[in-house]
Amino acid sequence: MVICLWRVISWAIIAAAVWNVEGRGARDIPDGTYIQLWECDGSSDQLWELMSDTTIRLLNDQKCVDIEQYGTQDGSNIWLYTCHTDDKDPTHQNQEWIYNASSGTITSTMSGKCITAEGIIDGAILQLWGCNGATNQQWVYDTAGHTFRSAQSNLCMDVGSSANCSFQPWSTFDYCNYKLDPLKRAEDLVSRLTVFELVNLLLNDHDGVPRLGVPPFGHTECTHGTLNDGQLLTTLFPQALTMASSFDHTLLHSIGTAIADEVRGKYNVAFQMGKYNYPYGLICWAPVVNVCRDPRWGRCQEGYGEDPYLQGQLATQYIQGLQTTSEEGYVEAVATCKHFDVHSGPENIPSSRFTFDALVSYRDWLQTFQPAFRACAEAGVMSYMCSYNAINGVPACANRELLTDLLRNTWKFDGFVVSDCGAVENVYQTHHYAQSQTEAADFCLKAGCDWCCGNGFSYLLNATEQGYVSQDELGASVTRLMKAFIQLGVLDPWDMVPYNKIDLSVVDEHKGLALQAALEAMVLLENANNTLPLLLNNYKSVALIGPCADDPDCVKGDYDPTPKYIVTPRGAFESRTSLKVNYVSGCPNVLCTTTSGFAAAIAAAKQSDFVVYVGGINRNFEGEGNDRADIALFGLQSTLIQMLKQSNPKVIVVLMHGAPVVSPVYSQVDAVISAGYAGQEAGNAILDVVSGLYNPAGRTVVTWYTGVGQLPPMVSYSMVNRTYRYMVDTPMYYFGYGLSYTTFQYSNLNIATTSITPCNQATLQVTVTNTGKVAGDEVVQVYMTFKNATVPAPFVSLVGFTRVAVLAPGNTATVGFNITPAQMTVVRDEDFAEVIEPGEYAVYVGGHQPTDTKAVGNILAGSFVVVGSITPLNSC
Repeated sequence: MVICLWRVISWAIIAAAVWNVEGRGARDIPDGTYIQLWECDGSSDQLWELMSDTTIRLLNDQKCVDIEQYGTQDGSNIWLYTCHTDDKDPTHQNQEWIYNASSGTITSTMSGKCITAEGIIDGAILQLWGCNGATNQQWVYDTAGHTFRSAQSNLCMDVGSSANCSFQPWSTFDYCNYKLDPLKRAEDLVSRLTVFELVNLLLNDHDGVPRLGVPPFGHTECTHGTLNDGQLLTTLFPQALTMASSFDHTLLHSIGTAIADEVRGKYNVAFQMGKYNYPYGLICWAPVVNVCRDPRWGRCQEGYGEDPYLQGQLATQYIQGLQTTSEEGYVEAVATCKHFDVHSGPENIPSSRFTFDALVSYRDWLQTFQPAFRACAEAGVMSYMCSYNAINGVPACANRELLTDLLRNTWKFDGFVVSDCGAVENVYQTHHYAQSQTEAADFCLKAGCDWCCGNGFSYLLNATEQGYVSQDELGASVTRLMKAFIQLGVLDPWDMVPYNKIDLSVVDEHKGLALQAALEAMVLLENANNTLPLLLNNYKSVALIGPCADDPDCVKGDYDPTPKYIVTPRGAFESRTSLKVNYVSGCPNVLCTTTSGFAAAIAAAKQSDFVVYVGGINRNFEGEGNDRADIALFGLQSTLIQMLKQSNPKVIVVLMHGAPVVSPVYSQVDAVISAGYAGQEAGNAILDVVSGLYNPAGRTVVTWYTGVGQLPPMVSYSMVNRTYRYMVDTPMYYFGYGLSYTTFQYSNLNIATTSITPCNQATLQVTVTNTGKVAGDEVVQVYMTFKNATVPAPFVSLVGFTRVAVLAPGNTATVGFNITPAQMTVVRDEDFAEVIEPGEYAVYVGGHQPTDTKAVGNILAGSFVVVGSITPLNSC
């Protein structure tokens, strides 16, 4: 009860004020409305009846005093909910109470804990706490007046209003004045908060501030769809790494907008049920913009690949889609760029992310790990998440150089920073950077972390008492949080916010977008003798083989929402074709450690016209907390593919994966498609590509190394021989690689000005023509090389790209690009400043990298010269 008594003391120091709420009385009360203390006024919201079935009911209503979410732990909230006395599940008896008139306690029969007033003022919420005889657990029931009075405060148990700025007295305060700037409103709200309330709001899971009409609020995950509770179902889009293979700015923006709609729809439904926190919140913990520097990292799948420019460009579109803003100025959802920074493994192999210290050179930090996060700030992202790891000895969430000097002072970010879950605690527990939890909380707050996922910031109460942290410092962080909260419109009258009209019917509207995303992400890796596409009318049967041919886990990826449906490859082939589908898994799962199913698979291959093998990996073997020791195709899958090829002359391999899964067998089969984690429409997209209904144009966003022998140690953060920008060896498949069912020719490269001064951009145009026989998209890529760099620089870098949609045979398109001064920088040795050096810059334009000999299509080369002297970027 230490926490409970602290809360009572904290509430007691609030400036005395009694809110005489007008207009309260008989009304339509939604389930999940909190029960609070209010001045006794005889309103119907204060009239209760003790029932013979041990429930406490609102008089003349069918709503009962209820424990939120069947909670039995200290601090569970007490709310009003439709009576469910017919529910016989013993774990659901959260509406049964014993009122003891002599002791004054109201005890839960389910847990034996008491209803406790968490304060002695109007608006104090009621919670469940262990019975201890304190006066804030004593109630006097007036049988004639049907009221419960608190023995401690002489206030009445009351149905709290659905508190927001449409009610008095809140509506008279500046923080409810929607005509004021959100920052001014946030500052007014914060000025009214106690130390306890400030600290409470700095915790990711909190109760809001009922006395001021501030409801609880929380987050959701939105990497490739918004997570849900398994009942409020949402769209499962392709995983982030997969959708990045589209190289499509517009697609990422559309997906961001669609997910924002579903976040709002889910929030709106949940809000009416009294559910506010995870996974129902409006703050999206996405996008992930950590560079996939090593494909063994389990979370490569959550980001947009290994190139910092590609990451930043796609993240910008996704952010702006999520943070769609109405004419009234309301933001639909908040985006969060994570995990800041120098965070891309290990998760657990060979060491733990909770203890890992990323030792990184300042040059690599600037050129590889910072650019995508800087693009987030330039895109207007409202939130960042600091990461678990330390950077050169300092934990990221306690790193002032990172969170304040760089993020706020240099990049001018004015939003809030949230910690990864438990990261504040880990500053003390695993990094041993602080001497206590109180010191860890102090370090993180002062470094620039504003919101704590976990309980690490609860120690800020101690830090404040001990004089380490001031109320103003707490207020600065809460102000940043409340500004975003106000921009979301959560405090304002419901009808004022246009996004509150959205419901989950929007999910059905996004089926086509989910299919489009899966199709655009398909990468054709091999197509010997133009095997694909197959005209299925010419065939009678297919052997559909492999552990992923009918496994939904193979299409999902990490942080997957529960969708209304998933179409597996088997489901698509069986429901949409007239082929006889001879389905055999061959392997019991993707580990494929036994040959027991091989005979049946080979038999199916022999009796079929062609074979589609669907294998790879699934989310159970790579993801958060789960690295891979190897990047090879798991187990005996390669052996099975070889045996299938010996049994049937036409074998197509489809790979499900996050980061690459490699095998030498790919060059031995007729075609290979990289499908990634393609989401709920995966099966339909694969069928469309195999049959030629769709011409693939996706490109690889991670280098496909030949094996771990080409990779430096996982714990090394040197970029030497990592990613295409610094790689010396020849990989299996280059970054930016992908085949098509047609061909394209590039011509007329025009660099507008071949000689420029520092701080000016280079502008170019190029023409692309479909020289093949079928229509198709083309991903135009622009690469640049620093030919005269005097300091270490990438061998080659992507500096522009666009996806040209559906060029018909013989048609052309002209596209333009700008290469900015920031893209021309190198990092100077003496002061690590980003500078633009004079000299020649080579430019290459085509559908792939200039050195990729496996790809099809020509590359155009040109150059421009920067004249003048070395110029710092920050002087431009």
